Amino acid sequence: MFPDDYNPKTGVVEFVQSRGHLKPHLALPTPEELDREGVQFFLERNPGFQRGHELVCLCEMEEHNMKALTLRLFRKGARAV
Repeated sequence: MFPDDYNPKTGVVEFVQSRGHLKPHLALPTPEELDREGVQFFLERNPGFQRGHELVCLCEMEEHNMKALTLRLFRKGARAV
């Protein structure tokens, strides 16, 4: 989606100019959150998150791992193709 901004070496979309990001008081993890493995992973992989950089995440799209609204939209989109 963002070929000019994607860094394949880091797996991060590094926007030159932020397209929106959280204010620092909302984005910074609390001391308790810093102990969580997922938070540590995110901070290591995406050190520019405060500037609006986005870590690219992929997941398997299966009906069993979708919430109700997502599942309805997914089914609607699949029928349209």
